[in-house]
Amino acid sequence: MQIFDNITRIVKDDLKDKIKLNSRVSVAAACFSMYAYKELKCEI
Repeated sequence: MQIFDNITRIVKDDLKDKIKLNSRVSVAAACFSMYAYKELKCEI
């Protein structure tokens, strides 16, 4: 299990390395903002 504190380890950076064109992503989190989604969407 990896722990992301969004300071030294950022979730977006990890996902950016793994998500490719036509990938499907499901997020289950206590807190996931629309801003985070927008950042991820712009990476594709």
